[in-house]
Amino acid sequence: QELIAGMSHDLKSPLTTIRAYTEALLEGVAPDEPTRQRYLQTIYARETDLEALVNRLFELAKLGASEYPMHLKALPLQETLHHILNACDHEGISVDCDAVIDCTVLADRELLQRVLNNLVDNSRKYGANALSFSSVCEEDTVTLWMEDNGPGAGSGLGLAVVKKSMQQMGGNVRAENAPGGGLRIVMQLPMAKEG
Repeated sequence: QELIAGMSHDLKSPLTTIRAYTEALLEGVAPDEPTRQRYLQTIYARETDLEALVNRLFELAKLGASEYPMHLKALPLQETLHHILNACDHEGISVDCDAVIDCTVLADRELLQRVLNNLVDNSRKYGANALSFSSVCEEDTVTLWMEDNGPGAGSGLGLAVVKKSMQQMGGNVRAENAPGGGLRIVMQLPMAKEG
């Protein structure tokens, strides 16, 4: 029910914006060409948001149906994290990975990338401008924390995809309030066995 409520909110917001701007254009409220162009750009941007949400919903459906091809491999956490975060769009957000310990996790690289992209997008969406990652390597589990400095919100499709992706890789994830405010995501993955 929480997921459905989050999805409804995620979908309703851009739809409301699209309807309002479309009605304004149809009623001739936009008095000049620059204003009309601004309205059209807003409609286009919200449509792009909707498309991303539908794609996430499709990803979640594929993960739930176990149709996603899994390729679990031993991945060096520090190197993989740096590579994924450098490749993803985190414009406007500073990212600190200095506290990530170098150990090897058993994970699907593409799913891990999807998890991190969704988390960075979620943090940006809810107003964060700083992310920090840290980790600890235990006997057979690697715990990775991500903290942002946003208001700590978010419960929609992106986080549902994160949860399902982590479960598919034999790990788990939970969200909690960070000590200094903001959101903390705690991810656990199996450590890759030696040899």
